[in-house]
Amino acid sequence: MLHVAKPNSSIRTKPLDPLAYSHKTHSAMIEFTRACNLKCTYCAVSQPYWEPTELDLNKISVDNIIKSLKSRGTKTAILHGHGETTIVDNWHIHADKFIDNGINAAICTNLAKNFTEEEIEILSKFISITVSIDTTDPVLFKKMRRGGDLRQVALNMTKIKSKAMQKKHKINWIWSSVIADVNIHGVVDLIDYGLSLGVNTFCLCNLTVLPTPPGGLKIKHLSELPKEEAIKALELLNTAKLRCEQHGALFDAKAGLIDTLERKVNAD
Repeated sequence: MLHVAKPNSSIRTKPLDPLAYSHKTHSAMIEFTRACNLKCTYCAVSQPYWEPTELDLNKISVDNIIKSLKSRGTKTAILHGHGETTIVDNWHIHADKFIDNGINAAICTNLAKNFTEEEIEILSKFISITVSIDTTDPVLFKKMRRGGDLRQVALNMTKIKSKAMQKKHKINWIWSSVIADVNIHGVVDLIDYGLSLGVNTFCLCNLTVLPTPPGGLKIKHLSELPKEEAIKALELLNTAKLRCEQHGALFDAKAGLIDTLERKVNAD
């Protein structure tokens, strides 16, 4: 994967070692922004040191990026980085250019905004959409993902899926969820709800512990659970995995999640 453009990053001017050089790039990540419309309590974007910069498209045009990627035979453009791409002005017009030029578009998004019909139309052309969603409890959702509403996420998914079905286009739907002490008890409900919406892959992520932002919900790593609760948490994760297997969905638990609980449960 080639990370094509990142705000505030320098451009390499020294040639790569010939042994490290490739004439082909299978997929490329383009980070349009480091800003976000949500202030999730566990995210670096909510920290006071975060700088919400954007890619300067006057210096690095989308047309030039596409031209470069096409020359390298790139198959997929992943249109996100750490920020929320869909808050960038004309983001969907930029995205459509990639698709029109034969490059598949993929994105990770919180689906938290009220999209226009034009934006829904463009999203329905994407080959893969990863949705950041940590719980299906509406109250907890608002506390964890400040500024977001679970109902808006579900509505956007339904609209995009409907539009894609009309054109007989299949989207790979992925849910990415940060699992911690506050939402582990609802992890099976999360899987069940996602399956009902046609999610193909569930990516359960390990919490990176950061200072709790002002007014934010305090969230703890699963390793801080008492042993009795850790045992229950491990059972829930195993049940969630089984649910996915039963429905043909991929269950992807990142390092530090299940193994951390297993070490705690098996400790003397």
